[in-house]
Amino acid sequence: KSAFERVGDLQREARELVRLQVVPEYQLNQARLEVNLREEELLASREVLKVAAVELKQLTGIEISDALALSTSSFVDWAQTIVIRDDMPPTEAYARRGAWQQLANNIQASEAGVTLAREQLKPNIYLKTSVTYQGESFTDSFGDDALIDDDKVSGAVQLIYSQPLGYRRERAELAAEKAATSALREQQRALELRISSRLEANKIAFEISQKRLEIATRAADAAQATLEAEAERFRLGEGRSRQVLDAEKDLTATIRLQARNAARVLRAQTEHAFEAGYPETQ
Repeated sequence: KSAFERVGDLQREARELVRLQVVPEYQLNQARLEVNLREEELLASREVLKVAAVELKQLTGIEISDALALSTSSFVDWAQTIVIRDDMPPTEAYARRGAWQQLANNIQASEAGVTLAREQLKPNIYLKTSVTYQGESFTDSFGDDALIDDDKVSGAVQLIYSQPLGYRRERAELAAEKAATSALREQQRALELRISSRLEANKIAFEISQKRLEIATRAADAAQATLEAEAERFRLGEGRSRQVLDAEKDLTATIRLQARNAARVLRAQTEHAFEAGYPETQ
């Protein structure tokens, strides 16, 4: 949009200079061409933005058309001010990740299964006590007479020891629980390795993208100064519209490079925050 506005300003200025006979009329042709090309690019960019807005709304359910109105300068300023937390130990990031927490809970449950399977391998020994009451009667189903024995109450104490033969089922269950626990631990270690690796990679990407943004910003400043100089020469009749348009193209290219590097900074920061479990929201 800025590029379209700049070439539009150049076209209007060229018309005025032609009217004042400062520059020949043929220098308007290139300005008209650039205006049409920039307008076509502007429409293509708007199409991309609107389609992206629709797709993002489908994913998030949030209307984000206002966010798409963010200017390049504010977008770059935003990228130049954000930071990442680079002193956080990976173990702190693990604890914030839902997938890691789920694996930790599954490991805990599997370890409980191992403990239970080990207990089943142990022999059982327990004490059993019983009390009986005896009474008879010639006439009733239930009696209280001591016809056979004078002792109506008796008791017993038993010490019972049991042990499975061979432990085949119990040993198989223990082996299965151990294997499941080991598999879960390996999954957890693999996730920890991925998280720590991605944290380091995103940190590197963030730092390099920041440096690239600084370089692109300096290039954009230089391109802006060059455009202003060429535009002044054109006003004085010392230059041609072609030179101004070339300078404008250089400025547009550096601004796009600046915006792309700003996006790289923001993407690296977002991915780092995701791998870290969004510590700023804790």
